[in-house]
Amino acid sequence: MAAVFFLVTNQTVFSMIDFLGKTSISFRGKQSQSEELKRLRKIEVGLKLALAFEVMYLISIYLVKFSMLFLYNRFAKHTKHITLYLRITQVICLVTFAVCILSLFLSCVPISMFWNLSNSNGGFNVLGGLF
Repeated sequence: MAAVFFLVTNQTVFSMIDFLGKTSISFRGKQSQSEELKRLRKIEVGLKLALAFEVMYLISIYLVKFSMLFLYNRFAKHTKHITLYLRITQVICLVTFAVCILSLFLSCVPISMFWNLSNSNGGFNVLGGLF
């Protein structure tokens, strides 16, 4: 249930970022400098929240996976083969969690470039060559 909450909230944040990026509040069709700075700050906060929600989403998904694996482990504690398979699955799940978290944070280096709206300082995509 928590994963669904984080997914819906993440999509809401992205839609609000899109809305703020396309909307002009001024009556003359041209925004003042202060309105533009407020809009850009709101977009920056939205992008920071999006990154935080992605991390929370990953953590909640993997906590559900680990809790199910530990539950199965308690059920199969008298069976050596199944316990061994569950331990191997737990290790694989832990490795995939670490890879997901690392790929999230290494997708834009330095991490501040994830929410930077100016194109003056290009962020370096560490994982760009792998995909």
